[in-house]
Amino acid sequence: MTALIETPVTWPARPGPMTALIETPATWLARPGPMTALIETPATWPARPGPMTALIESPATWLARPGPMTALIETPATWLARPGPMTALIETPATWPARPGPMTALIETPATWLARPGPMTALIETPATWLARPGPMTALIETPATWLARPGPMTALIETPVTWPARPGPMTALIETPATWPARPGPMTALIETPATWPARPGPMTALIETPATWPARPGPMTALIETPATWPARPGPMTALIETPATWLARPGPMTALIETPATWLARPGPMTALIESPATWPARPGPMTALIETPATWPARPGPMTALIETPATWLARPGPMTALIETPATWPARPGPMTALIETPATWLARPGPMTALIETPVTWPARPGPMTALIETPVTWPARPGPMTALIETPATWPARPGPMTALIETPVTWPARPGPMTALIESPATWLARPGPMTALIETPATWLARPGPMTALIETPATWLARPGPMTALIETPATWLARPGPMTALIETPATWPARPGPMTALIETPATWPARPGPMTALIETPATWPARPGPMTALIETPATWPARPRPMTALFESPATWPARPGPMTALIETPATWPARPGPMTALIETPATWPARPGPMTALIETPATWPARPGPMTALIESPATWLARPGPMTALIETPATWPARPRPMTALIESPATWPARPGPMTALIETPATWLARPGPMTALIETPATWPARPGPMTALIETPATWLARPGPMTALIESPATWLARPGPMTALIESPATWPARPGPMTALIETPATWPARPGPMTALIETPATWPARPRPMTALFESPATWPARPRPIVSIESPATCI
Repeated sequence: MTALIETPVTWPARPGPMTALIETPATWLARPGPMTALIETPATWPARPGPMTALIESPATWLARPGPMTALIETPATWLARPGPMTALIETPATWPARPGPMTALIETPATWLARPGPMTALIETPATWLARPGPMTALIETPATWLARPGPMTALIETPVTWPARPGPMTALIETPATWPARPGPMTALIETPATWPARPGPMTALIETPATWPARPGPMTALIETPATWPARPGPMTALIETPATWLARPGPMTALIETPATWLARPGPMTALIESPATWPARPGPMTALIETPATWPARPGPMTALIETPATWLARPGPMTALIETPATWPARPGPMTALIETPATWLARPGPMTALIETPVTWPARPGPMTALIETPVTWPARPGPMTALIETPATWPARPGPMTALIETPVTWPARPGPMTALIESPATWLARPGPMTALIETPATWLARPGPMTALIETPATWLARPGPMTALIETPATWLARPGPMTALIETPATWPARPGPMTALIETPATWPARPGPMTALIETPATWPARPGPMTALIETPATWPARPRPMTALFESPATWPARPGPMTALIETPATWPARPGPMTALIETPATWPARPGPMTALIETPATWPARPGPMTALIESPATWLARPGPMTALIETPATWPARPRPMTALIESPATWPARPGPMTALIETPATWLARPGPMTALIETPATWPARPGPMTALIETPATWLARPGPMTALIESPATWLARPGPMTALIESPATWPARPGPMTALIETPATWPARPGPMTALIETPATWPARPRPMTALFESPATWPARPRPIVSIESPATCI
């Protein structure tokens, strides 16, 4: 069972917000296979003065289910007056009878959502009718008529609305309604849909939707965010979608990955804007960094429709000694824009001296003149980014002109005029295609064509591409690909989703890859999807580095494609600042008949590291023959010697992963033995004594309790219980902790939740789902966390990043529990 679950008898008045993945099923009867769900069923959530963020559910009964179920579901009896906003993934299926295969869905059916004075942000589903809705609706919804026999697991965000007639407000949903999904021998991973009719929709629709005429026999799994609108006529407003409109997707032996949509018209939008933030009257000087999804437009003049953006408009973000992590924006003026704009954008008047790195999705388009079609991009157009001593992480772009483009282009693109001396690394999704010649089908790619990336003393992290020619391609291509003419002197490593195929001539099937540019990747019948790199040396780096990096010694013949995020730095000497990376160093990956998808690493030694390290790492002793692909965040460091700073990782150390007939998808494991597993495994971390034969796939986040006695099903939790994490000079980023005490922590901590009794003077903004520290006195730096409950977090000169903590003791727990709280005891 993969679930973040909990069963509080009663959560009475809770003055502070609660962020939790919780659940309380009456009975989980026989379930031969694992269940993946974020579920809960509180008896009563009475008055709650603060907002509640939860993934909750209350299925009456989940009878026999031979296969795993992956869903974000809930069924609150009543969510009465709730003065604060509620953020939840909820659902209430009447009955989910026998389902031979796993189901992955975000579904719901609330009986009634009575008076709710505050806003509700939820993934909700199964309304009989969503008639006039004056306000915007953000939901992941579904209502399949029938999900016939499905021998394999299904991973999808699906739905079947009867009718979405006039909807004055915008709707954001992942929806689908397949007429019939007959026998499908392999698993299907897709965000798909087939609405009978989406008539006039006065409000904007932001959705991953689809309507394939027919998906005939497909022997292999399909991974796609797909759709097939009959026609995409005039679209006066912008469209936020990864889209495509192939004439026909006939037999496709390979998978297709695409994000697409088909609104009839996005006219005036009388409804509000869907944003993860407010509009404070004034956010004056902010001496500390701000990590927030925020907004404060001076004026959004004529904008009849809502704006979906992670935006902000600070008066001034003057000197900021620490790094800034924000999705920010400050448009001077967004004049007439009949349709909504979905973008991570910004226009800071001035980002003066910033000794630390800036991590932001930023933009400053001079003008977005006539653009008949929608543009979905993380874009920017800095006039000049002069000397910047620290690295810049941004999704940026500056297209001179996007001439006639018969089909929509969904790309993270950019075309900087000049990126002069930049002592630090730049992380960007960038592009500058000279010409996109005849392309019968849509292209969804993160692409680029820098004329020259001259001397760059620091590493560059980018999703880039520059295909010489993409000739006739009957099918759409979804890839993060590249072919730089020359990457001249680059003393530092390049972290990119990159590729440099000599030629990708006619390709009857789509290629889904993050990158390839090996000097020689010998016989490889299938595509390779990997984030890979080989830095020679990363000498002193005064600022933090965020990169996906790798340096495999040798990747001999690999008959199947490999998908991995890895790295192997020869040496990471003194690094005064924290490092955030997906890293790895496999000694050898001999013949691997099946593809490997993993975030893996094998550092021989990570000696003294003055700053914190955040990585997804692994070091398997041996991965013998594996007929199926493996997707995992795994690790097995021989030794993690002195580490003055905290280490944040999803790690694992399986003794042996013998033959696995089916692919494995996991974020780390450490089982003593995972014998034959006919189905795929998806997990973040585990350490079960034995997971014997499991006919269905397993989706889990993690497990490593001292003792989790008999547990017939898997447990998915972000949990940990260190005896003590005493002085930690550097920040710790982790998925779970249970320290008795987190004493002085000079470094920043990023956690999932908090519930402070008091948040006294905080010169900087706080972005958190929940906290509960007794006191967070002066904190010169920002705190970004999902959860915490330290007794005291005294002065913390730097921010902390963490997923969440653990209680003093979690004794025997016959059933798995994932809690976001930090009670004295969670029995």
